[in-house]
Amino acid sequence: MSTETSHSGLVRSLGKRVRVKPSRVQISPSPLCTGESVRGETHREFESFTHRRIFLYNLSMPNLYQRFIVPRLLNSAMGSAELEKIRRSVLADASGIVLEIGVGPGHNLPLYRHISKLYALEPSKELIHIAQTRAGSLSFPIEFLNAGAEHIPLAEHSVDTVVSTWTLCSVSDPRKVLQEIVRVLRPEGRFIFVDHGASPVRSIRVVQKILTRGTKYFTGNCHFDRDIKELIADAGLHIKKLEHPHERFKPLIYNYGGIAVRS
Repeated sequence: MSTETSHSGLVRSLGKRVRVKPSRVQISPSPLCTGESVRGETHREFESFTHRRIFLYNLSMPNLYQRFIVPRLLNSAMGSAELEKIRRSVLADASGIVLEIGVGPGHNLPLYRHISKLYALEPSKELIHIAQTRAGSLSFPIEFLNAGAEHIPLAEHSVDTVVSTWTLCSVSDPRKVLQEIVRVLRPEGRFIFVDHGASPVRSIRVVQKILTRGTKYFTGNCHFDRDIKELIADAGLHIKKLEHPHERFKPLIYNYGGIAVRS
């Protein structure tokens, strides 16, 4: 008997013993084959993982410190009578529609005199809440903007004056911030500033640079070593007035204060 004949007989024999009733079976492509299930599951797992990371980050000590401790430290440290005197001198030149970047706990708010409206820009919700306690009896309308100065949510040429009091020294990208300031300022609009910056004394600059590496994590990202004058000039603003207000008993602190004009 040939192998082929034997195989045919076996098939016939099996066909007699096993009867399979025909049925209609609708076969859908396996999700594992198409990858849809894998992609969907992977996306859900990634979202879950991301949410867990964000939740844990919000509970981390550095973030809790920045969110809850730093705002209170700034409210206390930046409210001295010495700094108020500097603020009054700087803010005397603010007029028209004003944008203040980094309004912080709002120490400047009661000091504005000749303005028609204030946009108070601040990325920290905690600091905005503190600033709002100082905005109750103002003689001008105020609008708080919860955003960073790197992306100012205002139209081009929409303000007459931009104010920065100890803010350029603390933003992450000062060049980007200055580009945004130039964008929102009207022609001949003024940028009024007072900021910590690099000392002209080389030995002090070296110490400032070393100091900033550690202290920026505990002082709201304040950099003592930025060349404020150079940053402003590079942005295309023309510096009309420049002073260096002194803070007593702080030999490593060097302030830049003045007015720059948009051409």
